Amino acid sequence: MPAKFKLVFVIGFLLTCPCPIIGQDASATARRQEKPITPQVAEPTLRNLGKAKNLYIGTCVQQGFEVGKDVLAEHFSLLVAESHTKWDKIHPEQDRFDWDFTDRMVAFAKENKQEVKGHALVWHGAVPAYLSKLSSKELDKEVSTHINTVVGRYKLKEGETGRIRWDVVNEAIDDQGPGLRKTIFSENLGQDYIANCFRIAHKADPKAILIYNDYGCETLSPKSDRQYEMLKGLIAKKVPVHEVGLQMHVGFYRNGEVNIKELQLNVKRLAALGLKVNISEMDVPIGALPEGSVEERLKVQADRTKEILAACIDIKGFVGVTWWGFTDMCTWCSEPEKPLLFGRDLQGKPAFHAVLEVLAMKKDKRR
Repeated sequence: MPAKFKLVFVIGFLLTCPCPIIGQDASATARRQEKPITPQVAEPTLRNLGKAKNLYIGTCVQQGFEVGKDVLAEHFSLLVAESHTKWDKIHPEQDRFDWDFTDRMVAFAKENKQEVKGHALVWHGAVPAYLSKLSSKELDKEVSTHINTVVGRYKLKEGETGRIRWDVVNEAIDDQGPGLRKTIFSENLGQDYIANCFRIAHKADPKAILIYNDYGCETLSPKSDRQYEMLKGLIAKKVPVHEVGLQMHVGFYRNGEVNIKELQLNVKRLAALGLKVNISEMDVPIGALPEGSVEERLKVQADRTKEILAACIDIKGFVGVTWWGFTDMCTWCSEPEKPLLFGRDLQGKPAFHAVLEVLAMKKDKRR
């Protein structure tokens, strides 16, 4: 740079510099630079609001869940595989296990300080073909091998923090009559197979939280009475069942209306047994709601979601809620049902904002 330009540059810099270098009053400069600092307040998230109330906020995930990884990490404190920890997926052949999806999900959860739940170790709806070829004695041994191998693989290692949950037995209560549903397990292993599954899982991982999960047992009904009596009996026998999952597929209820008073009474009686209680597979398909425009039904969806959560979250023993998916782009319901908290564009819907609202409310404002 030519010398004369250097001189002009230096003089210009000294005259315009905000620092008190030459001919400037330092106190005046300081006053001019003093500006109020607005503290950065983090936006509320489902998982943070849930944590403040000792609730986990969960979602199930499927193949391709990474497309919504930012939403998952920000808003959910628990992940559960919708399909890939079921027996027919994770153990499709007697001598072969498929760990790929569950390993990826668990790694993602650890990276984002999330809990994990396996769903479901024993369920009649996910039976691999090879089980039907086994004798009762062989089936009993295979159940033990399956639970020990799967639970053992994801047991927390020494020094690891977090928590592992398992839906040990899923949907074992008969829909219509007394007793258990007739399945390959109840027919070949007898009525005690549920207790045995829980004992095997507990031995495989004594620190895991073990859950019985079912549908149609959310409110007071003959089926929920049968579930209550079964769980009461297991506890009396000191079977290590720690928690019960109420699925809450709201579309199964007429006009999507859940009897809130009965829901509360049911949660309270289960908690009185010493069990923790969670909503395990929640979705609110708009097709089950009263007729109206999509926008009107999304508003009703938000209202239904809010009233169900408000009814439960302050009950002692209620520990969390899991949605059966987080985005409408991936749901077991048909696409027009829009049953979840986030749309296909991964933006929060009215139901999402309703959940934020109810989690943020003080106890006496929720009802």
